[in-house]
Amino acid sequence: MKRNNIIPEELKDYYFDLPEEFIAKYPIIPRDHAKLMILNPPYIIHDYFYNLDLHLPENSILIFNDTKVSFRRVYLFHSSYNTKFEILFLDLSSNNIWKCLIRKGRKIKKNDILEISNYTFKLEFRDQNFFYLSCWLNGKPTLTNLEEAEIFFQNYGLPPIPPYLKRQSEDLDKEYYQTVFAKKAGSVAAPTASLHFTNELLEKLKKKFKILYINLQIGYGTFSPLTNKELINNELHEEVYEIPEETAQALNVYKNSHNLIAVGTTTLRALEDNFLKHHHFKSGKFSTKIFIKPPQTIHSCDYLITNFHLPLSSLFMLVCAFGGTENLKHAYELAKARNYRFFSYGDGMMIKNIYKTNKIKIDSLKS
Repeated sequence: MKRNNIIPEELKDYYFDLPEEFIAKYPIIPRDHAKLMILNPPYIIHDYFYNLDLHLPENSILIFNDTKVSFRRVYLFHSSYNTKFEILFLDLSSNNIWKCLIRKGRKIKKNDILEISNYTFKLEFRDQNFFYLSCWLNGKPTLTNLEEAEIFFQNYGLPPIPPYLKRQSEDLDKEYYQTVFAKKAGSVAAPTASLHFTNELLEKLKKKFKILYINLQIGYGTFSPLTNKELINNELHEEVYEIPEETAQALNVYKNSHNLIAVGTTTLRALEDNFLKHHHFKSGKFSTKIFIKPPQTIHSCDYLITNFHLPLSSLFMLVCAFGGTENLKHAYELAKARNYRFFSYGDGMMIKNIYKTNKIKIDSLKS
């Protein structure tokens, strides 16, 4: 959105300067040794994730996104050019045809063949943004469903780490660009706030608090810059999420008496969409295009655990809606002054919903 130093008027409040050196290129090891900022206006506390339990309010319920990152970045060989191309498999379009991004793939033509091992991929067609590859194994259609494709990605793929890291995927990313509780494969990005949690930290939290899970499959749109289309339509990229019956029941029982803590913006996006549509938490599988931004009030959760996000991004607008734009901008400047690390592999923060006292309760909502 920022071209030639021109920022659209509606985004000016969400710009801040972020020099390259603040972007975390690699994860903190151990995971829970990342810094943690507690934003509870007018107070700000600095600590580490391994002490998270000391900062959670009593009667807290933490909700995580248990999605699993698919290793969908695959390098395929093109014999005519005698080179490998970096392919990012996005979605199964139909039968054995996948919608893909191909880095530096402009010279690849219709019907060109790319290969790896006994697999072949033919470019069936392309549009302005994407390439559509048919997939074959020993001359037979393959990768025709997500389960079959996941085996291929596990064997031949690498984690699709964010483009702003400006480096190749490495072996350590297979472990650290994945949560320790990842369950259902299908995301092309990690729920990064959850990357800070170790098994030891989770066990410590379970002794004091209730932990629940939802699933939202994160699409590549999470990395896409905002355009006028999203701003005009007031919608973002579509994502599919699922809320288990156990989770929905617990949230409905405890919503008005406990502090609900969304771990990650993807979790918050699913919960807020679900709560606004149904006036309570409803189990099942749904899709959302919700665009959470000021001056909206978040009704579903009391706290949000998240990382530090890009300027001019929908994620930064989301956290501003949750904690207040001026509060977040001040916190981000303080984070830079204290050398916090930003983005997917960076440090994190816990934000209090500053509009909590105005939140709508379940029993006051009408269907």
